[in-house]
Amino acid sequence: SILELGNFGGGLVGVNTNYLFIENSHLRTTQINGTSDARGIVGVADGNVILTQVSFLGNFTSLGPRSGGFIGSQTTGVTYKTINISNSYIHLQTGSIGTTTNANAGGVMGLLQADNTIIINNVYISGDVSSSGAANRGCIRGANLGFWAISNTYFNRSFGGCNYGFAAPSNGTITGSSGLTDTQMRNPTNFLEANGWLSTIWKFVNGHFPKFLWEQVEPPTG
Repeated sequence: SILELGNFGGGLVGVNTNYLFIENSHLRTTQINGTSDARGIVGVADGNVILTQVSFLGNFTSLGPRSGGFIGSQTTGVTYKTINISNSYIHLQTGSIGTTTNANAGGVMGLLQADNTIIINNVYISGDVSSSGAANRGCIRGANLGFWAISNTYFNRSFGGCNYGFAAPSNGTITGSSGLTDTQMRNPTNFLEANGWLSTIWKFVNGHFPKFLWEQVEPPTG
């Protein structure tokens, strides 16, 4: 299927203004086309958000400013909200998050406003983030206004837009997180149970990207 998203579009939710909890959800689509604030799962997160065991598999095309793999952005003036993303993944088969001419693109989230917090645990992103021509781009985060707490999270640095580095937040913490090559992301030894990659949640098969135990189909090898 092809999802055509306008402004503030998300693969599952457009705009959240209160409280959003999504668990055990997998979005698989041939393509997402979008403009500003478009992303795989949630468009605009103006309320508190929890995503756990959530995944996207498919293609992104022409995502404009404030684009993210999981969440696009927040509205200016929104404060004291918390976004928690754990045990989840984004796997882009083709395309990229953001474009070379639009600012604020991130593998997880495009724009986190000041006085808000995002907590990211045991997440991986395999896909490209356009890295040239505009500001605030990163394989994990886009615009760096709020507080980012990132742990045991990986991005695929084999993609051109992600081979330049982590783009770490200046306001936040990072532990046990880095870029891995495509081959390393298919190697179970890089996803340790001691670091929260639990065998009760994840299935690891050599030569494949990690998937959830409840998924019926292997993520693609390419």
